[in-house]
Amino acid sequence: MKRLNLIESCKEFTPRSSDNINKIPWYTRGVYELLKEEDGPKRTKLYRVVYIGMGTGHAGIRGRIHNHAIKWNRQKWSHFSYFEVWHNIPDIVIGEIESLFLYFFRKHKKRGGQTLKLNSRLESRKLKRLSEAQVAQ
Repeated sequence: MKRLNLIESCKEFTPRSSDNINKIPWYTRGVYELLKEEDGPKRTKLYRVVYIGMGTGHAGIRGRIHNHAIKWNRQKWSHFSYFEVWHNIPDIVIGEIESLFLYFFRKHKKRGGQTLKLNSRLESRKLKRLSEAQVAQ
């Protein structure tokens, strides 16, 4: 498999459990998503994104997901995925990656037509200004 320039490894659709969270190494840096498993058509499983975040520093992604497991009740999310960046990627780039995902999901609708509120930084100001500048030209 050819190496990616940003992403070193990933783990997707992992069931929420202390064992699975503790398998994430300390210092794992990158972006993650919290997911809610739902029943789909014809007995399939769907995974709805309920939160997007980033992890840096010593605790990294493991610490962030662990904090969500403690603070959020179990009905809000059931699975997680994460994408680890290479060690030479600066934290500021991880922040831009997170902002990009948040920007993509800023008008994502959940069942009932309500806009999904992913986190407090739902929309990157820099990306919004860039988009507005492009439209103005």
